[in-house]
Amino acid sequence: MRLLKKLLLGLSLVIGYPKLSNSWWEQPIQVVRPSIDSVSPVDTLALLVRRPVQGGWGDTCPAPIMAYPYPTAVWVSYYQNFSPWLKLSDTLYAIIEKEVDGKIYRAKSKWCPQLDNNIDYFWDVYLDKPDKQVKAFAVDIDDINYNPSIGMPDSMYLWLKKNPSQKIKGEGPHIYDPYMVAFNLEKQDSIWHHGDSARINLEKILTFYTPDGYPFYDKRYFTNKDFAIDTFLIGCMGFRVVNFPQDSNIQDLYSPIIDSISHNLNDGYATLKARIRDYSNVYDTLFYEIKWQDSSLIDTTTPDSIINNYHYYKISGIPQAQCTVKCNIKAKDVYGNSSNAYYEFYAHWTKAKEKTYVIDEKNSKKVKVLYLGNKDYKRLKK
Repeated sequence: MRLLKKLLLGLSLVIGYPKLSNSWWEQPIQVVRPSIDSVSPVDTLALLVRRPVQGGWGDTCPAPIMAYPYPTAVWVSYYQNFSPWLKLSDTLYAIIEKEVDGKIYRAKSKWCPQLDNNIDYFWDVYLDKPDKQVKAFAVDIDDINYNPSIGMPDSMYLWLKKNPSQKIKGEGPHIYDPYMVAFNLEKQDSIWHHGDSARINLEKILTFYTPDGYPFYDKRYFTNKDFAIDTFLIGCMGFRVVNFPQDSNIQDLYSPIIDSISHNLNDGYATLKARIRDYSNVYDTLFYEIKWQDSSLIDTTTPDSIINNYHYYKISGIPQAQCTVKCNIKAKDVYGNSSNAYYEFYAHWTKAKEKTYVIDEKNSKKVKVLYLGNKDYKRLKK
């Protein structure tokens, strides 16, 4: 809307309109959005009616409705189209009708610039679908004041508090108004009334990663704006500026990352080292099986120590004979996200390739990992 007004103002300067008094309502403008079944008001006329009546011949005036772009539309008028000329203290009613297959789609609203710092454009409205009991009503946001380091919200919804299960997705911004958003109450099934409580939720979720590229946690940025439906302007209402974000919280949705597993052999025992990373607190256990000849030992242990995300386990009971040690590290965070890492080694070095793999239990996926010699391994990305 602001871009359109700048273009029109520039055109008026080129054409050479007379200098305007601060009391004139120079160019009334309104964006008209299509109905829920995509009927557009383009190529019809808006009837503009001034109140109070001024006593001249020009208290009503038609305004052509143009694409903005199609199917969204806009009408524009000019203060000299009225007689006496239109003033900032006047109230204009905008009445729009379009007949389709014998049905009349309507939108009606009003505005007076002196209601709000002499702003001379109407709030957006929607064409009402005539055969739906719930009527169209626009709730508009003129501008979103967002934090540049976070950006614009990528989720914008409105819902009536008496009908929270049906959320109305915000429409726009469109190409001429990069921050203007509108919600249509006709896009839910609860009959609304003046004074009904509602909420607008603006939201964006950013994922933060470890230095080696694994998702670590999500941060949810949001603004919740609670308000009451106000029908003073008939078919619309709005907010000039909404700040984003208002608040944030952390969401840990990811399983612990288990990698960099290695071992050392000692007389009668081995030590196992594994790096376990997670945003939340982690509880981990090592399950191991020692197999030699026809015998085996199965046991569990918890970390003896944790230093800089490295967990150290002691595996006892390793015999002098050549044996195989099969290890299963299970880690779970406080939100129930869990991972398993399997690791196998020989108690006497055979230079054979050792293999491990990680199971992401939450998503029931196996992520294969290659382990060669004593080198660290990395999980293959999903």
